Amino acid sequence: MNLLIRLKRLFFGMLVLICVGLGLPTTVFGGTNVIYSFAGDEDGEYADTDLAIDKAGNLYGTTVLGGDFGGGTIFQLSFR
Repeated sequence: MNLLIRLKRLFFGMLVLICVGLGLPTTVFGGTNVIYSFAGDEDGEYADTDLAIDKAGNLYGTTVLGGDFGGGTIFQLSFR
């Protein structure tokens, strides 16, 4: 993984921990917006894995359940 990405994740994680420790709301930094919810079955369910990113900025991940045979799915999230 790219060192810059690791440093960004580390910085953001430390910032959130500091805010939680001080009792500050983490929504000051933008919070969380749900942009997609997996419906289950063919769509996939339980997207609880690490994400990979390509050079174009697309994110890739997997779901634990769902898909044609119930063994999970692979998904791509594109910001175009």
